[in-house]
Amino acid sequence: MSIRERLSGNEAAAIAMKQINPDVVAAFPITPSTEIPQYFSTFVSNGTVDTEFVAVESEHSAMSACIGAEAAGARAMTATSANGLSLMWEMIYIASSMRLPIVMSLVNRAVSGPLNIHNDHSDAYGVRDAGWIMLFSENNQEAYDNTLMAHRIAEHENVRLPLMVCQDGFITSHAIENIEYSSTIGRYVACGQFGHSYYSSDGDVWTEIHGLPSDYMYNIVTFNNKFIMFGVYCGVYALSDCENEYIVYTSNDAINWSLIYNFSSEYKTGWFNTPNCLAENGHCLFLSDNYIFHSNNGENWTVTKRGNGGCKIQYFHNKFIIPSKNFTYTSTDGINWEYKENNLNFNNDDILITIQEEEST
Repeated sequence: MSIRERLSGNEAAAIAMKQINPDVVAAFPITPSTEIPQYFSTFVSNGTVDTEFVAVESEHSAMSACIGAEAAGARAMTATSANGLSLMWEMIYIASSMRLPIVMSLVNRAVSGPLNIHNDHSDAYGVRDAGWIMLFSENNQEAYDNTLMAHRIAEHENVRLPLMVCQDGFITSHAIENIEYSSTIGRYVACGQFGHSYYSSDGDVWTEIHGLPSDYMYNIVTFNNKFIMFGVYCGVYALSDCENEYIVYTSNDAINWSLIYNFSSEYKTGWFNTPNCLAENGHCLFLSDNYIFHSNNGENWTVTKRGNGGCKIQYFHNKFIIPSKNFTYTSTDGINWEYKENNLNFNNDDILITIQEEEST
C-alpha cells in the first residue's frame, strides 16, 4: 500500500527514517543534509517515533554516539555532508572495523575548497576505502528506497557493515519530485476484545494502544493508506438480549487513533458476531450480524441491511460473496446486494465458509 507524494530528497530520507523508527539518531547540522535530522526531530517531538534523538556538538560526536549505541545493541542512524564527514574521519574507520551496521544519510557536497558548497562526490570518495557500503541514489525515490533497505542490508549476518545512503546535494536533497512510499511499514496491529489492542514495530515487542473503548471486539484492515479498525460492542459475552453497537476508528501510524463513525444510535441488533473485514479492489467492507458496512475511502460509510446467515465476506471472480447455509449474497460494488438460494448443507448459519479460487499456472 503506497502513498504518492511530492517530497524533496531530504524529506524522503526523513520519512524512511520515521518508518524504520531507529533506537538512536545522533546528528549535527551541516548544509545540505541539515533538513534530514530537522524533519526527523519533529517525528520525535510529536511521538510518532520513540527514538532517542541526540543533539551532539559535532559530527565527530555524532558518529561516536552511533558507535556506542550500535555496540550496545541499538539501531543507530545519522546524517551529514562534506566537511561534516571529514570531521567524522577517525570514527568512520572505527565503525567499519567493529562491524557495526550504522546507517548514514550522506548528502554529497564538495569538501569546501575553494569555498564550494555545491554538489560533488569528493566527500564520498574520500571514504571510499573505509569499509562502508555505499548506495548512490539517482533521484528522490531512490533516496527513500535505499534508506528503507539500508538496515536490512547492513544488519544481514553475512554483511555486518556500516552503510551510507548517498544523494546529490541540492540536486536531489532540495529538489521536489513525485515519489511513492509505503504508508504502513514498521507497524503491526493486533486486535482483541474488551479494548485491548496492540501495535508492534517488529512483531516481537508489543505496546498496548490506549484510548480505545472497552467492551468492544475489534477487527482491522489496511485501506486507503491508513489502518481502519471496526469495533462491535460485545457487552457481557454478547448475550442475545443485549443491544450491540458499531464504531470505526482510523490511524495513519497505528499509535494515534481517531473515532470517525459511531453507528450506535442507528444500527443495533440483539446478536453478535466478531466483525469480518475485507479490503479489495478499492472497497473496504465490514460484515457483522445483520449489516454490511461499506466505504470507498475509509471516511464515508454506507450500511446495507441483510438477512441472517454467513459471517465471512470474500472477494471471488470480481465480486463480493457472503456464503451461508441457505443463501449466497453477491455484490459487485459492495453496496447493492443480491441473494439466491444455494445447496450448501451446513448445520449452522454462521459457519465460516471459505471459497478458495484455484491459481492459474
